[in-house]
Amino acid sequence: MKTPEEWAALTLVTESDQPHEWWPIAWVLRYRVASQRFPDTMKEVVLQERHFSAWNPWTHGKFKGKFPLEEIWHELWKTLDQATQEKLYPVALQCASLILPRPATGSAPTLQGQPAWQAPFGPEVCWYYSPEKMIPKGTAPTWAAKAARTFTPSGIDPARFVFCEDVQ
Repeated sequence: MKTPEEWAALTLVTESDQPHEWWPIAWVLRYRVASQRFPDTMKEVVLQERHFSAWNPWTHGKFKGKFPLEEIWHELWKTLDQATQEKLYPVALQCASLILPRPATGSAPTLQGQPAWQAPFGPEVCWYYSPEKMIPKGTAPTWAAKAARTFTPSGIDPARFVFCEDVQ
């Protein structure tokens, strides 16, 4: 059985190959688990149909219903190249481990020089999309028009990721 951090880490490496982009994505994952609008577990959050592109083949695409839920993580893992498995995934797992659980006491952990518990935005930010992955490229999904606010956190390329607050 995979941990919430493992589900989040695999999502991070499949959403972006740039570790500096994982921090805000991990916060979106954390906020979704905490939100009443989304499922209560990381596994259920990432496996929501049409929510995270790497999981799409298993949630509504060519593999839907062909694998038990317990095997989907392993099937996606097998699609990763060796460098991602050996180099990027451990860093993504560290990112997820720093952001997802609430630290006990003592000094706050850091991620890329920032306090890991210093969120880049508030808990109403439960959505993001990648303009460069949209078809046609550079467009936004229809649901983004229903956001109270769209923005790109500092240090992130707005052509790669746009975050959305309070989508109705």
